[in-house]
Amino acid sequence: MRTMTVWCPDWPVMAALEELRPDAPVAVLENNVVLACSPAARVDGVRRGMRRRDAQARCPELVLAPSRPDADARAFDAVLEAVEELSPGVAPLRPGLCALRVPTRFYGGEAEAAAVIAERIVSLGVWDVRLGVADGLFAAEQAARRAAPQ
Repeated sequence: MRTMTVWCPDWPVMAALEELRPDAPVAVLENNVVLACSPAARVDGVRRGMRRRDAQARCPELVLAPSRPDADARAFDAVLEAVEELSPGVAPLRPGLCALRVPTRFYGGEAEAAAVIAERIVSLGVWDVRLGVADGLFAAEQAARRAAPQ
């Protein structure tokens, strides 16, 4: 049985944006280091792993949000529920990443199943979702990391 992973790369920012406007340049910090950033922040040169001071120097209007793992997990529950409606047996790995068996028989193939699942997640307002399919969990996660945003 093949494994599919669903990865939302900047999930901490998605959770933080529930309280902010969607086009805001946002960075989520942990120990004064950028853990995740929004597309608007990336346009100004903010990157993961960057120090707080450097990020603010590149983007003076940057909104800083603290890392909140519990809030991230609660916000990701909506994605898990949406995927579970389409294919039972979703395994949450961490906020922003989950795995499931590929529901090929119901949707007609891997690509079709991935398209349906991605469309459902995007309908929730998630701007960057990537799916990977492979023979095992590790390979499926690596495939999702190399996939283009849906």
